[in-house]
Amino acid sequence: MQCKIDEGRDEFVKKYGEEAAKALENAYTDAVKTLLASGQYTFVSVPEHDSDNKKTGGTRSGTVSARETAEKLISATVGYNPAVDDKVLQSYESTGRIELTALSEQKLTKRDWGSFNLQAILTAPHNFAMIAWTHEGIHLSGVHKQLGPRKYWETYHDAGFNYAARRLLGE
Repeated sequence: MQCKIDEGRDEFVKKYGEEAAKALENAYTDAVKTLLASGQYTFVSVPEHDSDNKKTGGTRSGTVSARETAEKLISATVGYNPAVDDKVLQSYESTGRIELTALSEQKLTKRDWGSFNLQAILTAPHNFAMIAWTHEGIHLSGVHKQLGPRKYWETYHDAGFNYAARRLLGE
């Protein structure tokens, strides 16, 4: 099995190169294979915030499975969207779509893995990109229903989703 960029791959390669496309696709494939072999379940816990994005001190949590996350990644449509200059990976639960977007030059640290910058993914260990793909698969897995309305948890969700992704991948 090889997971690929489904839409706009040629445009992505023109802008970022074949090596970048292959690195992302290989990490995508490896994440799916690892998740399918793992069979893990884990909790996702994220800080709750109010409508002004101030942390309330509470948390929201849900349960995700490696298998369901892998299946959602397999069935997702992955496309390159050069119109968005935000994150490399961004998922849309309602459409089952993951977009590779135009890349900002943000710096990324291990502590803040929310901004999946291509430069960071390509220069970091391979498992970093696997975590990024798994994080997006968690979004697609249906955990949003367990967490409740996005406006109360999305702003500070990155660390919790990345931690859950690492656990699902057996790290």
